[in-house]
Amino acid sequence: MGFDKIIENTFSDFKNKLKIILKTYLWLNIAPFFLLVAAFILLAYFAPAFLEGITNLENIPALALILIVYFFFFIWLALCIYYISLNKEKSFKITAKKSIKYFVKFAGLWIALAALFIPLILIFLLTSSIVLPSLARTLILVLALILIALSLREAIYWTFAVFILFEEKKSVLYSIKKSRKIIKGKWIKIFFYLLLMLVVLAIVYTLSELIRNIILLAGGFFVLVDYALYTAVNIVLTSLSILYMKNIYSSMKN
Repeated sequence: MGFDKIIENTFSDFKNKLKIILKTYLWLNIAPFFLLVAAFILLAYFAPAFLEGITNLENIPALALILIVYFFFFIWLALCIYYISLNKEKSFKITAKKSIKYFVKFAGLWIALAALFIPLILIFLLTSSIVLPSLARTLILVLALILIALSLREAIYWTFAVFILFEEKKSVLYSIKKSRKIIKGKWIKIFFYLLLMLVVLAIVYTLSELIRNIILLAGGFFVLVDYALYTAVNIVLTSLSILYMKNIYSSMKN
């Protein structure tokens, strides 16, 4: 499958799956957001001291609960979009029910991906907490750059792991190994596909942020317009990105 066909299939998939994508965002992103806003309004009226403790980062248990709920819905939403990209299911109820089964494995995959960058975090902590000679700092910087390159290289090899996880219903380790096998010999091609996607995303996000900043200057009712624009851009770019990667995966897995 050529690149032009990948792009054509991506937009075709987006058109065909738009209805279920919108339903998914409505229930797992928009509705929870407005419920949270409503909860904060009620707290401001009935328990202002409790709300102040949350906003000032003093009520740690309540803040932790909010963050846990937020990340739960965030991951569930991502699971649903990945599931939608690989299936023709039109029902949100079925999509949500089937995708949630992959929650633990999906979280495990992202934890494993994050673990690739642990050495970089350790280097950052080391250099920020200890006074080192300039030569040592230079050597550590070179080491950090090497580790960044190796971590990114490995991360790209894992690009298709999440799709394999859903499609073949196997373990995280199996999905990573198969993703490496598919991408082996095609790493440069995948890298440029990803780079192109990131450049397009960066341009569109930058333009949308400029528009949002102009809208926010107006204040009042336009805050809702800003939220609508932010949500629309998020829906389109996130969905297109996942569908784009799914079509690259489909073109290379065979």
